[in-house]
Amino acid sequence: MTLTEYMLPAAAVAAICASKLGTGRQWNESLADMRKERGGNVANVAPLLPAAMARTEAGRIPVPMYRVADVLAYITSVRAELGCERPFPFSSQRFKFEVADPMNPNRYWRSQRAIPV
Repeated sequence: MTLTEYMLPAAAVAAICASKLGTGRQWNESLADMRKERGGNVANVAPLLPAAMARTEAGRIPVPMYRVADVLAYITSVRAELGCERPFPFSSQRFKFEVADPMNPNRYWRSQRAIPV
């Protein structure tokens, strides 16, 4: 099954989290800890996991790519947990990727390759 969705690289997600949730933590490291299942998450909020690996426009090394809907849901749930509710703007890039397990699309994110559309 092939999906086409807007996705963000890990660095952009870290920057969005820092601007929308505060700089009280290193979001690059927190996202890496969530990918490695070592914690790094806010209490009572499901971890934010990437959907696939892809090469960005300028990069040669594949980086973790996050679905925009997942990032929005994560930031909204963290903001609700912390007690601040405000909408926020951002931009993203559209990618196409194969889903290895349709029942759990985040399960095999390391083996999924995303292609810019």
